[in-house]
Amino acid sequence: MKLKTVAFFIPFFLSFLIVSVRAAVDILETDAALGVALGVGEFIGGLILSLGILVLFVELPIIILTKGKQYSLYVLLGISGLAVFTALGWFPIWVMIIIVLGIAFGAGKQIAEFLGGLRR
Repeated sequence: MKLKTVAFFIPFFLSFLIVSVRAAVDILETDAALGVALGVGEFIGGLILSLGILVLFVELPIIILTKGKQYSLYVLLGISGLAVFTALGWFPIWVMIIIVLGIAFGAGKQIAEFLGGLRR
């Protein structure tokens, strides 16, 4: 079996396991349930849940399918995923603001060149 096929089916298999284990948990309370199950707080449970889903279901398949050459796609889908997790209440807004500002400061020159605003 090819690596791309395996990378495509891993998220479906893991989501089936998660749903079959805790089908009675409300989606908005999943971070608290994970925090209790791991013995950490709700905040850490939300971070683990958000980043785990983001890496396993969004970033890892994209990295495998594009062979690590689409940096802008990783950033765009990563920020979109974090926005969804923030809307669900799993990811704190202040951490997302710090991540977005870090990306903006780190890739500011490339963004300005892309938009056509940086001229020498």
